[in-house]
Amino acid sequence: MATTANFGWTKPTVAGDTGAWGGILNTMADDIDADLQLVKVTADAALPAASGSATGTLSIEHVEALLNALGSVSATVTPDLDLGDVIEMNIGVNAITMAVPDNMAANNIANAFVFIITAGVGGTVTWNAKYKFPGGIAPTQTTTGTDVYAAIAVEGPTGNIHAVRVSEDSL
Repeated sequence: MATTANFGWTKPTVAGDTGAWGGILNTMADDIDADLQLVKVTADAALPAASGSATGTLSIEHVEALLNALGSVSATVTPDLDLGDVIEMNIGVNAITMAVPDNMAANNIANAFVFIITAGVGGTVTWNAKYKFPGGIAPTQTTTGTDVYAAIAVEGPTGNIHAVRVSEDSL
């Protein structure tokens, strides 16, 4: 039996069946094989498999993220990204320590998440050393209000998490 040139699909033997379909199917298989090879070559050139950077414009029209509402928190908070990438919490007069989230993807896969932290009078946040803020200094949590922080990590759970406060809302 013959195979296609690129993907090695087995083709029926011409005149090996009782009808004339062998030749028609072989032509169709060869055409599909050639078209898929063209797509593969184009995609491989644009998106290197092992290293490098993709070129062109990435357009995202709509993103939905699951809300992980933790409610009132205290002590060390370790968000679980499997439960949502938007982590909402309330702290009262206590201090919390924000740990590295659980279930982050491995290296070279971006983990993006958002913290929405509402503090009562005197509530404070201490960030794990892996969180890196602009200027090297974590912002002070608004003591009475809601702050929103955006974070991204591309080195997996062992690397740094780049974060920024994107909204500060005093009550």
